[in-house]
Amino acid sequence: MTYQTVKPKWNPITKRYEVRFTKANGKRTTRRFLRSELPTAKYLCQKINAGKNQDVYDKTRFESIINRWFESEVSKMSGNTRDNIEAAIRDYIKPQLGRVKIEDLSLIGLEDFQSFLRSVKSNRSKQKDGKLSPQTINWITSRVTQCTLWAYKRRLIRHYPFMGFEKLKVVKRSPDFWSKEECHKFIAILLDTKRKYFARDSDADFHCRNLFWTAIYTGLRRGELMGLRRKDIDFSSNTITVRRQFNVNQKEYDAPPKGRSERVVPFPNQLKDILDGYKFLTHEALVFPVGSPQCINKFKTKFCPSHGLRPIKLHELRHTYTTAMAGQKIDSRYIQKFLGHSKLEETEKYTHLVANASHDLVRVLEIYGQHSGQHTQ
Repeated sequence: MTYQTVKPKWNPITKRYEVRFTKANGKRTTRRFLRSELPTAKYLCQKINAGKNQDVYDKTRFESIINRWFESEVSKMSGNTRDNIEAAIRDYIKPQLGRVKIEDLSLIGLEDFQSFLRSVKSNRSKQKDGKLSPQTINWITSRVTQCTLWAYKRRLIRHYPFMGFEKLKVVKRSPDFWSKEECHKFIAILLDTKRKYFARDSDADFHCRNLFWTAIYTGLRRGELMGLRRKDIDFSSNTITVRRQFNVNQKEYDAPPKGRSERVVPFPNQLKDILDGYKFLTHEALVFPVGSPQCINKFKTKFCPSHGLRPIKLHELRHTYTTAMAGQKIDSRYIQKFLGHSKLEETEKYTHLVANASHDLVRVLEIYGQHSGQHTQ
């Protein structure tokens, strides 16, 4: 039931009193009464205005609101986000809160749900004890509050029941990135084309090597690199247009990450020389047809340790790129645009890291340029 004010209105065409109101499922409903039934119509209005229309409110459970929110909002989100929310709803939210009546939703109930999440163990957890991290718990509870607020704004529920809810405190970690020396060592490996470091097959090794060159020169995400096509690279203007990303879980291509529009990322002449061999690909051809990207999956766990490099993820090459850009005093707003960050604060945290980083690290892009000119196929 929605919180609303209704009253009977006479319709001269139907010659009936009409009471129009919104059900909990969001549908507009009209009840009609004869002139002699006016007292009944007024009584119905009193129940609706007081939020006591049992037929349209009390029997609605939170599961129905979740389903409507998912169909209306979540289904339109990018692949990874949609899949993560769907998994959270399936594994945690619906089993614990789905059968709760809407009128019984409360702050205490959400706090109990938060406590439940703190005790849960997950096979996907990266915590030593196997439990969900505070960040993950906050993310799951945020989906509950987001769904409920969505319903409240659309008058599907009378009031927002989670006012004053407090998330768990999270110790924020600074983004990890390689030092100048570590970058030098990795670049030396990329330049050594006589050995196959990334794959046994020569073509696969070549594509993986160039994928890493593109990562350190542009800061593209993993899915963006795997979704890159020949038509996305403009060799005349030295730019890459990010139009889509590859969803590893669904094995399909989605719109740009985090629901954003296309963005244009510039790259230096050194990367232009490296990618020169891709000029003759067909318009729709993948630039890095690496198939199952084992070179990416095993980059941190196998490649880095076996070559004396501090283990980092592919995504942390993006951090290294961003820190180098910030160190060269490039305006944070431009860096934000290149990286596709939704908030400037995400970008500005890298400018704070520069003060604590090695002085030589801020010249990392110049280091790339000095060495990559030696790159050959």
